[in-house]
Amino acid sequence: MYKQIAHLDFETYYARDFSLTKMSTIEYVRDERFKVFGCAVAMNEDPSVYLTHEEFVTWAEDIDWSITAISAFNTSFDGCVLTQHYNIFPAYYIDPQSAARAMLTIDSVALKRVAPLLLGEEKGQALVEGATVASDGMADYANLDNELARKI
Repeated sequence: MYKQIAHLDFETYYARDFSLTKMSTIEYVRDERFKVFGCAVAMNEDPSVYLTHEEFVTWAEDIDWSITAISAFNTSFDGCVLTQHYNIFPAYYIDPQSAARAMLTIDSVALKRVAPLLLGEEKGQALVEGATVASDGMADYANLDNELARKI
């Protein structure tokens, strides 16, 4: 099935009128306003590191995707970004958010709700106002989310 796991968390442009709460995943990812700022990546047990869009392209070229699964807290989003913007089709998809949905009887399985319940840890807050440009705190924010998702 797969021999390695790439843990991913893409950070992308969004605004009050342009977000996953306002449109479907495919509409959002294919919209002309869509932009990838970067991605937190961790291969297998390696620590998460943040890569800019350009660094991610270079990193992804060295991955054998035919034997690589991806794991992302919202795999339907991160997997869609991979296929639509990078033409990458992993061997397998792992979705910690779906696992949380199966384990918890709560209305929202957002990472900010799930991480404290399952891990006793808090999600970062760097992007609470939106992300229209890459921010100084984006790397730390993405790496923390990626590590929390991996633990879940």
